[in-house]
Amino acid sequence: MHKHLWAILASGLLLGPAVAADEAVTVKLKKPAKGEAVTDTRSEEVDVTQSVDGMAAPTLEVRTKQEYTDAVLEGDGKAKPTKVERTYKTLDQTAGEKVDHGLAGKTVLIEKAKGKEKFAFSVGGKPVGESAAKLLDQEFNQEVDTEELMLPTKPVKVGDTWEVPAKAVDKMFGEEFVVDSKKVKATGKLVKVYDKNKAKYGVIEYTVELPVASIGGQVDATPGSQLKVSMSVDGCIDGTVYESSSAGKLDGEVKAKVMGKDVTVKISGTLKSKSEPAKK
Repeated sequence: MHKHLWAILASGLLLGPAVAADEAVTVKLKKPAKGEAVTDTRSEEVDVTQSVDGMAAPTLEVRTKQEYTDAVLEGDGKAKPTKVERTYKTLDQTAGEKVDHGLAGKTVLIEKAKGKEKFAFSVGGKPVGESAAKLLDQEFNQEVDTEELMLPTKPVKVGDTWEVPAKAVDKMFGEEFVVDSKKVKATGKLVKVYDKNKAKYGVIEYTVELPVASIGGQVDATPGSQLKVSMSVDGCIDGTVYESSSAGKLDGEVKAKVMGKDVTVKISGTLKSKSEPAKK
């Protein structure tokens, strides 16, 4: 959010009155329904530094920026839509070198056909390429609905905290870092509730600690290896409007013994996203 706009919001000129701290609210997220269109913008900047016996290799800079609009063809507004046309305005990714998923400027049909367990992805009637399929698979074919699992299971007041189940976050880094699910610590906290345009909005802060058990499932990590994620989400919490923005920070260090050598991987980065109804 732009600084000048944030100053206006903070002053209360655009926001309605804050909800009383002792009023419990049920947090619900809006899912896009048939006939609706929504725009998402996401960016990630992550630096990965690896050292062997104290000798550091050049830092790997991973940068991802994507902006797309989803037009919902099938969906009831309560669960994830089962048929979507996604048009990518931007999809840029580098991991040392540019990664081309072949989706920028393209419209992808994302569909979970009746009787099928997973979503399929196609452009112009043909399946997307391998890297594009992997990217979309990570978003649409998760074993659990991460967004829903992150929410409190009962009404909460401003200042209340709740535990987030490990299965909501333990696959956050895919197969690159295997997490010890039994030792995961993840919490959410309702920081603020306010009214905006006749809907209820709120700010939720998440803190996640992920003890790493292994690198790639092949090399055991040294005890104490851990990744931390902190995230602040500001958006509609009464299930009526698909709108939110988030900002997060990633930090961690993973150590291991590889062929008798001490290997250390340090990770740091920032994550940002914004979701809103598409402009007509």
